Parts: sequence; C-alpha cells; structure tokens
Amino acid sequence: MKTSRRVLLLLGMVGLVMGGYVFLSKHRDTLDLILSDGSTVLFLGAVPGGTPYSSEESWHKFLRQHVARKYVRWLPPVRSLNCGSLGSLSLCFMRLNIPTNQQRGAFWGRVEAIEAGGYTYSNSPGSCSSSLGNQEKLLSFSLRNYPRRQSQFPVVIYGDEQEELVRLMVKNPGTTTFPEWAAEGLPITNVVNGTRLVLHGFKRFQNNYGGFWRPQVQIESLAGKESPLKLRYFSFEDPTGNKGASLSPSEPVWKSVIKLYRPKDSEFPESMKGQFVLAEIPSQGQVFPRQEVMKVGGLGMRLLFFSGPGVTTISNNMSFHAEFPDRELGSGSWTSSSGTGRSESWESNHHYLVIETEDPGLDVELLFQVHDQDGLPVERANQFHGYRGGGGLRPPYKRRYTFPLILNESVSALNVECTINRGESFEFLVNSSDLFALSVENP
Repeated sequence: MKTSRRVLLLLGMVGLVMGGYVFLSKHRDTLDLILSDGSTVLFLGAVPGGTPYSSEESWHKFLRQHVARKYVRWLPPVRSLNCGSLGSLSLCFMRLNIPTNQQRGAFWGRVEAIEAGGYTYSNSPGSCSSSLGNQEKLLSFSLRNYPRRQSQFPVVIYGDEQEELVRLMVKNPGTTTFPEWAAEGLPITNVVNGTRLVLHGFKRFQNNYGGFWRPQVQIESLAGKESPLKLRYFSFEDPTGNKGASLSPSEPVWKSVIKLYRPKDSEFPESMKGQFVLAEIPSQGQVFPRQEVMKVGGLGMRLLFFSGPGVTTISNNMSFHAEFPDRELGSGSWTSSSGTGRSESWESNHHYLVIETEDPGLDVELLFQVHDQDGLPVERANQFHGYRGGGGLRPPYKRRYTFPLILNESVSALNVECTINRGESFEFLVNSSDLFALSVENP
C-alpha cells in the first residue's frame, strides 16, 4: 500500500513538473506584450463565442483526483471566462501587473482579422473581464466577423491611439465547412405576408469607413393599396455567418437581408395598440405597485410599478418599498442579495415607471408613448431608460423597460400607450462580384 502511494506520489510530482513545462511552453511566445503602463498581456487562446474558456488541461483533472491534497496547490491555477454570443469568436487574455489606478482591463481599441487573400475584417469589440486579484485580470473580446473558412488566421490588435500593439496567429476552433449558395438574377421578387418586395439592384458608395451599398427596391401591397411599410434595415450575410454592410469578395454569393417597418408616426391597427391608464400620480418617496397585465398583438406586457422621485426597492419579487433619502439623488438600478433573499432597486430624481414584456422576437419593435390627462406628450428624462434582460425577471417576461418622466405640477394622470411595430424580413441571394463591379457614387 505504501509503495503504491509512493509511486503515485512520484508520478504526481513528475506530472507537476511536466505540466508546468507544458503550461509555460504553451504561452511562452505571448509573454513579450508589455503595455506602456508596464502591465503584461498573455494570450490564452480562442473559443467559440458563448463557450466558457478554461485553462484546465486533462492532466490537471487527473492530478487533482490522484495526488495528495497538499500537492494540488502546486498545480497551475485554472482560469475561466465566458464571453461573446453564438456565432462569434472569443479571444482570451490574462493581464498581469495592472497599475492600481488602472480600472479598465481592456487594452485594445480596433481589432482586425486578416483573410488569406488580404481582405481585412475590422471589429471594434467590447470586453468581458474577471478579476483574479493581485493586480491581474482575465479578459476577452469577441470577433463578430473573421475568416471562418480558414483553420488559422492573423489578428492585429490596435491600441486606443490606433497604434499597432501585437499580431497574433489565431487558431479557429470552429468548423471550416459551410453551405454553398446560388445567386439569383436581378431583379428578384419576394413576397412575405401580403407584401411584395422587388429588388432591382444596388447603388455603391464610399465613406471614411469603407465601401457600402444601398438596395434599390419597390414595395407593393397585394391588397391593391399603398403599402404602409418602409425600408428600415439592410445588411449582408455570407454562407459562413459573417454579417455587415460589406463582406469579403472571396465569398461569391451574399445574402441581402432587407427589413421593412411602419414609420413610427404612421397609423397602426388597433389590434397592435394597448394602453395602461395611471389615474393618480405618486409623490416623492411613494410607489404604486400595479401588476397590471395586457396582451398587445399577442405579446404579453405588465406594468410593474409607478414611482415618485426617490428610491424604490422590490424584495423577493413581492414586497415594494419606496423612500426619499436625505441626500442628492442619482439615477440607475441595481440588485443585491442577502440571507433574507434578493432585492432590486431603482433611483431617480424624476417620476419613473417600469414595464415588463415577453420576448417580442427579432423583427418586432416596441413603441412607447406617454401622454398626460389632456393628451399632451410627456418628456422623458435623459437618464437610465430602455430595456434589459437577465436577473429579476420572472417567466414569461424577458424584457424590462424603465421610463424616467419629467412631470410638472399640472399633470394629474398619465396614459401609457404601447404599440407593436412588427417588421417583415426579406432575403435575396446576389453575386458579390456584381456589387463590386458597380461604380462608386457620392452618398
């Protein structure tokens, strides 16, 4: 028994030494990126967006299971981070020796992914980070567009002043096999839900950000009257999943995606409109829990609460509390947890209301208008607003909208109108060579 333990211990020590050697060898060539503030950046690798990055190797797991606990502490620490969405590529880094006055972990500005033929995919990514303590952070950014058909490709990272910081050869962890598309000849006609869209062609333009195109379309209603829909959104996609105003000419066929919506100031069917009526205005430090529910165009909505200036807190999705603290009020929202449960808080020096909705889907725009008792529009404060998802939302609700409102003393009631602006999406397959053959016009 003792002999077996000694053998196992010896194997474990050998594994530690070899593992450390492998760990250092794996990252040795990336240890020379030293930033102007003295911090060091280590490139850890690339993973598909939405997939957690982990530095743990198979030998890590083996040794943790078979080596005595007192020796496990000598194993290299496991680093992990989850960043990006499905279809993107996340590049992960470790930043060491970050100055104490440097709060921002991200060290990049613009990022380029270079195709073998020379085409450059330009990205301006955000960042994800996780503090490791000891002036260290795990960082990641996501490339939305890159040479997906290649097993590896160069990535150039620029700083905030557009200076080149480093060039990396990145291995593509995803598939390099994609469907082949066949283009259609122009003009192309597509019909969706009673609307006919004819794509006659494109016009090509150039600006400081590169080339782009505008589709030339004809919109018709099959009902024999003028269509209320107008072109709102347009982009290209290629078979590999890249999307944008311009893509690589090495992809012979692009998909043109065109979305039509009603103008926001147009007339909408009554079935696409609903309203919450607020017959009373809360004073400062007062909240009116509402919990009113309605369906608009098949989409569920709930008015969560209407609050006066101050701080409103919801505890465990049930209990409402409002106060007007004796201090200068800020604006924002936050969550906190304790032994008694979870709470969510909002703070503003204006009145504000919160509405929750189900997930409207990709092609649905939600329009909200607030009027007073005389039908006059109410101005929204330039504070936290819009929607967010995530914690605190209980099924079936997926979005939460916050509206800070500027109310004068004459306002005694409010009418909150919610409108569903459902878009129609059309797709066409076109030859990219035809697009690049067009003469450049002035925008």
